[in-house]
Amino acid sequence: MSSPRNPHASGGQLSSRALGSSIAAAYLVLSAAAGMLLLTTSVDAPSGAPPAGSGAEPPTTALLRPVTTTSSPATAAAGSTGFTSTNGPNGLSLVLPSGWTTTRGAVRTTFVATDPAVPEREIRFGGAPPEGAPALLARIEDAHAGHSANSSGYELATLRETYFHGTPAVEWEYRFSSSSGPRRVIALYWVRSGIEYIVYASSTPQDWPEMRDVFDVVTAHATP
Repeated sequence: MSSPRNPHASGGQLSSRALGSSIAAAYLVLSAAAGMLLLTTSVDAPSGAPPAGSGAEPPTTALLRPVTTTSSPATAAAGSTGFTSTNGPNGLSLVLPSGWTTTRGAVRTTFVATDPAVPEREIRFGGAPPEGAPALLARIEDAHAGHSANSSGYELATLRETYFHGTPAVEWEYRFSSSSGPRRVIALYWVRSGIEYIVYASSTPQDWPEMRDVFDVVTAHATP
């Protein structure tokens, strides 16, 4: 991005670094522009359809590999119903668990999908021109440093370079304490054609095995 943008401005672009630092409404976000801690909110969109002007097409149904879950009946029911193809910002295409509620993030380059049976389970996804350091890993390391200094209970699990569909990528997994309790997070970042994409999953520790399965299916079908 040629100049910093306010991640909370209506209709603005949000760098994927800032997106990767967001968790849910009222969670702390690391600002890519100034390193400040800001608050994000979500703007509701009609269920199953991105808002007009979002850059995403309405999702089309295509059931793919189901996820077998082992926790509560509500969680198992939500996680084993298959997946629906969805188009996201800036050419991002992926799948989401069928029946999950998709809302627009604070800006047009972000969306949030939430399990209606277990609202603490969510997938965030988006794409925007990158900000900050030239290298992808360095940008995520900067975000990690911000979380380490400012997020309650932050604990790094993994921060590593990897490959995604043959493209260099970064995987970042960590734990932290939110106002509602402990959370686990994993995010995958990659760059294509000048756009930095992210797929991000978060849940409580007890739901993590199922949530990690969901993340693996979503990223396996994500393009570009």
